[in-house]
Amino acid sequence: MMKNRFLAGTIAIIACCSLIGLAQEGSKPAATKLTQAEKPKGRLPANYGKLGLTDKQKTAIYGIQAKYESQLDDLQKQLDDLKAKRDAEVKTVLNDNQRKALDDLVAEAKAKKEKNRPEADSAAKTDAPKDEKK
Repeated sequence: MMKNRFLAGTIAIIACCSLIGLAQEGSKPAATKLTQAEKPKGRLPANYGKLGLTDKQKTAIYGIQAKYESQLDDLQKQLDDLKAKRDAEVKTVLNDNQRKALDDLVAEAKAKKEKNRPEADSAAKTDAPKDEKK
């Protein structure tokens, strides 16, 4: 019975971590796929803007960055998956009370972070005048 709960909990944790990773990926802008008609766009590496690069050099740099972008994204996903797997395995060392306490601490930290987000503050400020008018 305990083994089944443990297995189900581990699977649930891995599934949650995977969904979080997918949600974060979905918020990233789509990778730019170059067509011959489009001029590549991107950001120059730090301090490259101070070098007086020509448009041709900038275009070459943006093209190189685009070439490696999907490989870097794949590696980042592998890294995120490994971290999630590691964290799930580390959590298996904890007993039930410790896991519950950890879950509570994580939820508390998440709520605190959400509360301190500037977007939450600005949304609260814009809602306040509407309530007063009612």
